[in-house]
Amino acid sequence: MNESSAMMEQAFEKFDIGLLDKALEAGADINAQVAGVPLLSDAFWTNSDAIRNGLDQSYIRQVKEFIKYAIEKGLDINAYEVDGGMKYPILFQSCHYLKNQNITEFLLQNDADPNFMVADHDFFKEKLNMHNVENHSLLDAIMDEFDNETHIGYYDFAKAYHDDYLLLIAYGAKPAELLDGSHGMPRHIYDAVMSLDAEKLRILSRDECNRIDIILTFYGRFGYPKLFYYHPDEFQEKLIMALDAVISKLGIDNLSPTLLCDCVANEWPDVVDFLLSKGVDPNINCSSETFKDISSSALDYLGRISFVFKRENYERMKTSLMNANAKINKKTYYYE
Repeated sequence: MNESSAMMEQAFEKFDIGLLDKALEAGADINAQVAGVPLLSDAFWTNSDAIRNGLDQSYIRQVKEFIKYAIEKGLDINAYEVDGGMKYPILFQSCHYLKNQNITEFLLQNDADPNFMVADHDFFKEKLNMHNVENHSLLDAIMDEFDNETHIGYYDFAKAYHDDYLLLIAYGAKPAELLDGSHGMPRHIYDAVMSLDAEKLRILSRDECNRIDIILTFYGRFGYPKLFYYHPDEFQEKLIMALDAVISKLGIDNLSPTLLCDCVANEWPDVVDFLLSKGVDPNINCSSETFKDISSSALDYLGRISFVFKRENYERMKTSLMNANAKINKKTYYYE
């Protein structure tokens, strides 16, 4: 490494504008890479702890001023490294190393591409003679990291990835492809619902469109997890944990009004008991797409489709609802 290149590397490592000017005057390349890694990505890794904590606001301002100045001097903010068959741009490495949404949004405001293709079939076919690479966007890659962190129990990191995900969405990011069979539901939400991962859902439940109590209304449309078919008791146990995660965030008053009826209609007596124990109103009007022309309570639902239930489940849910002072709507059909 020559002297000007070393000076450029130090300028990025220290976020030093004066040193950057000296390196440029000496002929150094602002878009040089260190072992195939863009200088800014490398600087993010080197200074990850200080930036991630974000406690020194003057330092964060220095980082942002340096990046802005470097872009004005010709820095390619969408430069990337290739690792393991994937292209990782500076924006991804910011999310990966820093977990600081202040910096993530700053990069997006300065033309970092929210729809960067981390894996691009055509690119890898042409450049690396790899023929089986599926398209994979930056958004997909961020949610892969979210999945990894929740799987190993690093929930603070998982939340940071989810916050980055929300920022990317706000700046127009889209997944490369929706999963087959997800019916338009974003992949990470579909995965969370189908796996019934309580901690993952606890994070995702901060957003209206991601809440499992709302998604349950459409469960039949998406299909059920294999656990539902092969281990129904375990399925109800995990579903209760997932719903508890939502209730702990929202309280019962903000739950989907059709939730209790959906659980009755799906013949989940354990979940019905859980919701009633939390204080869910058994007489709430829970009209749905199926019975949208009828004002229905959970007990009406139970009576209307009682003929498809196991008798023991029917009797148990009926007893639980009546003990909770459930009323019958006389305009609907009810079977004893």
